[in-house]
Amino acid sequence: MDAIRRFSRQTLDLFRSLTPGGRLLAALLCGVIVVSLAWLVRFQATESYEYLLGGQHFSRREIEAMEVAFANQGLAGSEVVGQQIRIPRGRKQEFLAALAKENSLPERFDPDDLLLEGGLLDSRDMREQRQRVAAQTKLAMLIEKMPGIEDASVQIDEVRVSTFPARIEKRAIALVSASGRRPLLPEEVRAIRDTVVGYVAGLEQTNVTVTDLEAMRAYPGGDDPRATSESANEYVRTKQMFEQLWRDKLQQRLANYEGLVVAVNVELCDATRLVAH
Repeated sequence: MDAIRRFSRQTLDLFRSLTPGGRLLAALLCGVIVVSLAWLVRFQATESYEYLLGGQHFSRREIEAMEVAFANQGLAGSEVVGQQIRIPRGRKQEFLAALAKENSLPERFDPDDLLLEGGLLDSRDMREQRQRVAAQTKLAMLIEKMPGIEDASVQIDEVRVSTFPARIEKRAIALVSASGRRPLLPEEVRAIRDTVVGYVAGLEQTNVTVTDLEAMRAYPGGDDPRATSESANEYVRTKQMFEQLWRDKLQQRLANYEGLVVAVNVELCDATRLVAH
């Protein structure tokens, strides 16, 4: 405490000994130092974070979906700032990969933006991961554009095979939901598999698995979807038969009401399948 008092007294005496112009200059210099320190502290605090997707603004629904995706993938440290999401600097690829795995990328997202976000100092692994996430996202969007497909996500991996000489084998899985909560048709499974093989260079057809999320069934690359989906086809035919039956009955009962449009959706249980046989 004595040292602080002596230093304060000496500083005050020195300030009093200055001319009026010198006192003004000293006050200005002190103000500059204080402002610089405050800016430096704030810069260091904000420098450890960056905004996701270049500071893009998201809707509330998109933000909620992305927060759930981060939680499911065990990622912490994100922060919602208005309509933006702030993440720890240097972990951008982890958060983008989590969004791709959870199929929670925003609707206005362009996968090519991933290729433009990298820096000159990015490592080779970071660049390859960014390219893989962009390819997976764009491929899923292409599958979703197929008629009758509602939702899709794709994962592409490279596995080192223990052979002599050792080689890298590419593998892919497409998780797909058909519209109307129906099973995938054999031609849809083949079209999805062919699309994945054609999009990923060096990928063998036998290493592509198509998973039908509605039917809870996987079609490995070596399986013929026509042989493994007979029950699914029968389910679709039976469902359509009962829908047409009930549609005809309702239209007959409501024939006196002009302009009515009758739509029927039938959900089959196990007992119904037995009757259909």
